[in-house]
Amino acid sequence: MRICVLSDEEKEDFDVSPYLKGFDYEFVTMRKPVMDVLKALKARNEFDIYLNVCEGYELDDEDENGYEAIEVVKALEELNLPFTGANSSLLTRPGRKCKPPLTHMALGLQRAIASSLRRRRKSL
Repeated sequence: MRICVLSDEEKEDFDVSPYLKGFDYEFVTMRKPVMDVLKALKARNEFDIYLNVCEGYELDDEDENGYEAIEVVKALEELNLPFTGANSSLLTRPGRKCKPPLTHMALGLQRAIASSLRRRRKSL
């Protein structure tokens, strides 16, 4: 499985290697225009999943790379790329309405991870 890690941080500032030992991944620092960055990654056809850890930057006139986290999620959805994290409908909900869907998503994610690990062990 090839993973594309999408982050706001530079690779030197956010080391994901301890969390992805044994996995084949590439670290990408997101920039705007977000859609163009993700289209280019999709065109390479190298990744099975996009690990989205983007928090988004506060938008101001001084930062030409500023974007909101929702932009990344909406672009991933529009391009139909498989990704981790909340979907756009969840990110736009008021806080108290998030708990039930988040709980459901967490259970689904745990099952998916467990299934992936079982398949990986069998192939070793």
